Amino acid sequence: MSMPAILKKLAKNATRSIRRFACLAMIIVMLSNQVLASPEISLAMVGTLASVTLSYCQSLSRWWYSSGWADTSRELLGRNIGTIKIQSVKGWDGKGAPARSRPAPEMPESLEDREAKISRVRIYPGI
Repeated sequence: MSMPAILKKLAKNATRSIRRFACLAMIIVMLSNQVLASPEISLAMVGTLASVTLSYCQSLSRWWYSSGWADTSRELLGRNIGTIKIQSVKGWDGKGAPARSRPAPEMPESLEDREAKISRVRIYPGI
């Protein structure tokens, strides 16, 4: 077979495969759309996905630290980038939120100040 004939046959098979995939995807979407529209199933799916995601993240974190990748990456970052200096608040131990002074209370505005801001009041009936 010549090269153009092979390419023509591949293109025909690719087009057929894409069409089949699109049809199957549309069938799956149409069948699952009404099933997923139910609030009970939606809530159950959200709960399941949330628990699976949380479990996966926890197991990934456990693997990251137990395999030694955390130490290796910390060592590489320290060697290549140097120490990253974080500005710290004076007297803060790094745990929790840093202590801050309470802001001064705002003084309430006087009646004259409020009346000066209002230029005109329009009242429309029925709105």
